[in-house]
Amino acid sequence: MSREERTCAACKTHPAHLSWLCVGCRGDFESQVQRLPRLRDELEAALVKSGGRPSGGGGSAIAAPLPINLNASDLLADLAAWQRRAWSLLPAGARRPGVTLAGVVPTLVLLPLVGDVAGELWWLYERTRRLAEPPAERVGLGRCTCGADLLAPLDAHRERCSSCGTVHDVQALLAERTARARAVAEADYADQLLSPAAIEALTGGRVRAERIRQWKRRGKLESHPGTAGRPVYRLGDVLEVEGPRGGRA
Repeated sequence: MSREERTCAACKTHPAHLSWLCVGCRGDFESQVQRLPRLRDELEAALVKSGGRPSGGGGSAIAAPLPINLNASDLLADLAAWQRRAWSLLPAGARRPGVTLAGVVPTLVLLPLVGDVAGELWWLYERTRRLAEPPAERVGLGRCTCGADLLAPLDAHRERCSSCGTVHDVQALLAERTARARAVAEADYADQLLSPAAIEALTGGRVRAERIRQWKRRGKLESHPGTAGRPVYRLGDVLEVEGPRGGRA
């Protein structure tokens, strides 16, 4: 397969660009390698548990709590192992005194195994993030192409399938799910009489309440008496006036 026909070795979705990574994965990888010193500092800071100092003795039979965060200790060990592996993939000429991993990223991205290396580094950062933050609520995004269910925090940008490893764009999948839900809601509520504010909320702001009132004043839309005499509108009529131009009528 030619370089132009390669699929990204990390996300396995987008075409690779002048290397074994796509533009997005290469940017993420470069940024994460450059932040390695900061990552190590964060893990070292998390290593010591607050209030977990060993006792000063006294003959107590109750063991004192461990003075370190074992998860942070494991992550530091994994980070060191990752760095050794990354260096081992490079040709001997690239391993010169004073050269950092950030300085050899252009060489790393040309290696077929960079996808595995980038995925392992991404997971190190993800585990570090989860070390400091409480578990976020995870929502369903549908199914991966392999058939596995996809779950991700609402604020995540990318999520790796736990079954096949494919990386998915979380925000794009959430937008698609929201659009489908709104389409279903608009169809289900087509005959309902709703206030302009309710219609704006149901359409996700696509049809503004003020635009509905403008259509009423121009004779394009019929209103109906609602609670306390306030006008309400049939959703199907509003969507018909909106038409394919997105409400610029």
